[in-house]
Amino acid sequence: MEILDFIKSCIRRKKIFWTYHVNMRMAERYITRDIILASVDRYEIIETYPDDKYLSSCLVYACHEDIDIAHSFCTG
Repeated sequence: MEILDFIKSCIRRKKIFWTYHVNMRMAERYITRDIILASVDRYEIIETYPDDKYLSSCLVYACHEDIDIAHSFCTG
């Protein structure tokens, strides 16, 4: 399974761990969890970090209506 497919699958099944850091950043930018969930079909991988400290990760771009969103998702 490709990384993006795995991420989308986790989002659709709501198998997400929302960290304190993520919640704080989303609140600062007025991005809700519903926006993250609703934009899953528009996700694009911008960059991958296979040698990240704990798990490989990637930067994912998404947009929802008039909001551009960039998130870092970790995958193993």
